[in-house]
Amino acid sequence: MSEESRDSSPDARVLRHLVKEYEAETPPQLDWDQLESRLFASLDSAAPRGRSEANGERESLLDGAELGRKSVTPAAQVQDRPSLFAAQAKAKKPPVYVYAAAAFLAAAGIFGLLAVRYRSLQQPAPTFAVKEVVDPASIPEAPGMSGYRELGALKSGDIVEASVGAVAFGQQGAVEWTLAAGSRLVVKTPMGAENVHVVELDSGSVKGRVHEQSSVRFVVTAGETEVVSFSEGAVFTVTRSSKRIVVHMEEGVATVGKRGSAEQPHRIEAPVHAALALDGVSGFEIVPTETVEASTAPKSAATTMDAAPDVAATTAKPSLPEVPSPPVSKTSAPSATTGSAPVETPVVKRGSLATATASVLACMNQARAKQREESKSDVKVTVSSTLKVSVDADGKVKGLSFSPPLAPALQNCGVSLFGTTFEPGERTELIPVQLQ
Repeated sequence: MSEESRDSSPDARVLRHLVKEYEAETPPQLDWDQLESRLFASLDSAAPRGRSEANGERESLLDGAELGRKSVTPAAQVQDRPSLFAAQAKAKKPPVYVYAAAAFLAAAGIFGLLAVRYRSLQQPAPTFAVKEVVDPASIPEAPGMSGYRELGALKSGDIVEASVGAVAFGQQGAVEWTLAAGSRLVVKTPMGAENVHVVELDSGSVKGRVHEQSSVRFVVTAGETEVVSFSEGAVFTVTRSSKRIVVHMEEGVATVGKRGSAEQPHRIEAPVHAALALDGVSGFEIVPTETVEASTAPKSAATTMDAAPDVAATTAKPSLPEVPSPPVSKTSAPSATTGSAPVETPVVKRGSLATATASVLACMNQARAKQREESKSDVKVTVSSTLKVSVDADGKVKGLSFSPPLAPALQNCGVSLFGTTFEPGERTELIPVQLQ
């Protein structure tokens, strides 16, 4: 029998113990011959009696013989064994007050949970304060600096966005910077707090200048990379893309490296174009001048003709028929052959992308206000995206997209850009969008 199949109940264990004791004990040795001779001797000496009396005497003799045998399990060895269940049977039940205390604690826990739940239902829904973009029109003009807003009026955490055109801030005798159209930055360390002014460039370009004899350091961060002015009179432009920044150092000296790092940053001295990845460590290079000039936008056809009037004057122009009503805006120019007779040439009206962008943003703000009215919610949510407008060489919009995508009611406002002709030159404009 295997150990796993053995019965482990108390009765089975007692029985196995008795069997082991019996096997260990030596059985008694009886003298059966002597007993037999004694039995027959007593039978022979007995007087003849009746059958019943003889049978009774035989039984009595057998009983006596049986009494002479020793018991296989002597009575002295049989002991009263204590019950294995005595301890369990005699265990006392816990008093009633223990059950009462447990029931009271359970009721108190349930009541506490219900109270917390009720209090959470009574509290109003949390509102998340969203930092609004600073309106440059609300900030006064910097004293002694025409066209610049007071830089000292900006506080830590303020967001500045050039949604339509360039925005300039400055402080006389200290620092000034200009945020290019479509760019966005956040003020990290305002003027006056320390001997340093720090801004974080989220997108686009910012051009900074440290005034002569100024001890203020102007710092531009982008990702983990920072650009720090190292000398008075430093002038540089920082442009951020999706993977790196490019620094155009026009005057003075600056350093480029990882912010908060103990490693020595890269020192750049004007005039130079330098690039570094947004991690502040990899991809540092000095961009050749040829690469910078090749990446600049080509000049428009109108500018080329203005720069070379002699070529335009010698080019023969075909006569154009008159255009019926509605009339087209025209201008008179001297004839290329006679120089006296005017020739009517049509003038193509080209819209401004900044003006068109303002109308698109106004349309989106109206659509967003309608969404807030329909939702009837007190939670303030800011919707942010970037409108990417692709313009071909003729100034026509060939594509636009929102990143990240917005609701269809908001994106439909950008469709109006397809019917307008803008300044010529193939390019891609990035327009930040932020709606409340």
